[in-house]
Amino acid sequence: MASLTIDDALQLATGHFQAGRTDAAKAALDAILGEAPDCADAHNLLGLTAHKTGALEAALTSIGEAVRLVPKDANYISNLGVVHKTRGDLGQAETCFRRAAQLEPKRRVFNSILAKPCIRMAAMRTPPGPWPVPSSCGPITSMP
Repeated sequence: MASLTIDDALQLATGHFQAGRTDAAKAALDAILGEAPDCADAHNLLGLTAHKTGALEAALTSIGEAVRLVPKDANYISNLGVVHKTRGDLGQAETCFRRAAQLEPKRRVFNSILAKPCIRMAAMRTPPGPWPVPSSCGPITSMP
């Protein structure tokens, strides 16, 4: 790791992740976080790697840490929503996707995720009124 910058190591880890080499990606990300424990991008990618391997609790922890470090990053919050959705926590997934859409209203991808049938079904099962907000998604000042 000493011969690579953090950015170079992140690019290497991203390449491993995209190529499906999750063990190599995790090893690179662990090394990055050993040197730069507040690197939100590394936490996020570690969470995505965990999600890809089915380690959903680890994914929540890692992406949650990325959100804690950079609470207004819509991509991290959306990724957290994807993990919640995979776990079957559709209400929390919807909350995260709404938060991401609120932070970046011009990014259609966040609104298109909200339009998916499973998210609509979760909204139909949720009583109207104030919704519980997962602390990992950050504060929501209003709901659309």
